Amino acid sequence: MVLRQIEKKYPKMSKAQQKIARYIELNYNEAAFATVARMAQAVGTSAATIVRFCYMLGYSGYSDMQREIRQTLLLGEERQAAEAASAPVMSEPSAVQMYEICRMLMSAKNVIIVGFLESLGTAAELLHMLEMVRGNVYFTRLHSGDWSEIINMLKEDTVLLAVSFEPHYFYTHRWVQRAIENECATIVFTNDALSPFITMAQQLVCFDLQRVEGTTIINISPVAQYIFDMITHICETYKDILQPLKRDPKNYLS
Repeated sequence: MVLRQIEKKYPKMSKAQQKIARYIELNYNEAAFATVARMAQAVGTSAATIVRFCYMLGYSGYSDMQREIRQTLLLGEERQAAEAASAPVMSEPSAVQMYEICRMLMSAKNVIIVGFLESLGTAAELLHMLEMVRGNVYFTRLHSGDWSEIINMLKEDTVLLAVSFEPHYFYTHRWVQRAIENECATIVFTNDALSPFITMAQQLVCFDLQRVEGTTIINISPVAQYIFDMITHICETYKDILQPLKRDPKNYLS
């Protein structure tokens, strides 16, 4: 499968190849029928680069890769027809998207994490894990006096990572909106396929999370695994630029 090959080889791709990979993932239906010249134009590269990309994935050429994309779409249509009476299933977050999120987080000057109420625990875990691999990670609290200082960091060199599980909180939306107004990159983790952030976030990761029956408690284990996979990828791919938070040993029991 083309997408599986892309996910497997994405970390070692050149920037030009990663750009092609992201285009295919986001425009899979179009990739099935576009000419090599059309895809090259859409990506902003040459037809020869597209063909070499196909070779790198293990295909004999562009037509060979495109044939498999079409077969995958056909199988998907048949599966959808067989399951037409079933409720739609939320798709799993892709590895390619995760790699791109890691790149955004590690290339930004500052990372600001936002999460309130039911989303607070996951946001705090992101803070803890990201501080293990890089500096300049900031965390907003609902009842805190540091908002104005952090808001001033919302610039082009900053990434805002917001966690918003439904019901979505007004202040989270306000932070994301402010980030967009300041041309700040935005990433949103949510459990809502109809999230109000779907047209706002540069990267939106939607998790299929279950609530404990009869309660408002959310099982966030899929998100915790995703965060762990992110940090693992960062440690493997960006090991030369890791900047873990320095902790004072005097503050810990020996």
